[in-house]
Amino acid sequence: MNRFMSSAQSGYTLRFRLTQKELSYTETGHFVAAPDGIAVNINTSIPNNQKVAMPFTQMINSKIAAFYSPVELFGKLELKGRKSEILGILKKMDPAISDITAITTNGQTQLYGNMGGKLLPIRLAGDGMNRLLIIMLSIMENPSSIFLVDEIENGFHYSMYPMIWECIAHAAQKSNCQVIATTHSYECVAAAVEGIEKADMKDDFCFFRLAREKNGPRAYRFSSDVIRTALDSEMEVRLCRARRKREDLCLTILLFFCK
Repeated sequence: MNRFMSSAQSGYTLRFRLTQKELSYTETGHFVAAPDGIAVNINTSIPNNQKVAMPFTQMINSKIAAFYSPVELFGKLELKGRKSEILGILKKMDPAISDITAITTNGQTQLYGNMGGKLLPIRLAGDGMNRLLIIMLSIMENPSSIFLVDEIENGFHYSMYPMIWECIAHAAQKSNCQVIATTHSYECVAAAVEGIEKADMKDDFCFFRLAREKNGPRAYRFSSDVIRTALDSEMEVRLCRARRKREDLCLTILLFFCK
């Protein structure tokens, strides 16, 4: 069965098309952003509309930290002896954190961070810390999966962007995951290129700009090298090709894929 996990609290859908050339298989449909995560309205190229199992897919948006608990994912990671990995990543955002642990009080289990000798619920450590924790735990605990991150820059200070992208790159490579992220931020685009280069994985990264044109939406694909050249030339890479006004900024998609 297809598995889809969403952080959305309201009902909206994501249209998709999946093609597996080696199987001559095509699947189209919509992901429904609902707590049960069921993908519906799927049509396939196989008689009787039979489906081929596809990778676990998770959508992460800015509201996920409000209701999604990472306790279980953290517990699985700790059982594998990998707590130091996630702790090392969190320390890059806040050097004051020296440990992270799960504590149950009043029947509710939460993650606590040791901040300068005091235990503080991770939920109170800021949106950026919680979002980074959820993204990294999700990738690390779901190998060979697909992650859709909406407006990836939300909750993070711009100075953290390169570090975040470098961490995502390393985690995605180790877990053999594909990360697809959207952004409207020029700084986030530049930081993505910088972070991927630091991870020495620029060949696994590309940039798509979605533009509204007369015949409908169109996607323009750019390699990491092309975007680096554009950034070095201080070009506004988010603008539509036919227009050069700031109000005509297009949606940018950053695609990171590990083979």
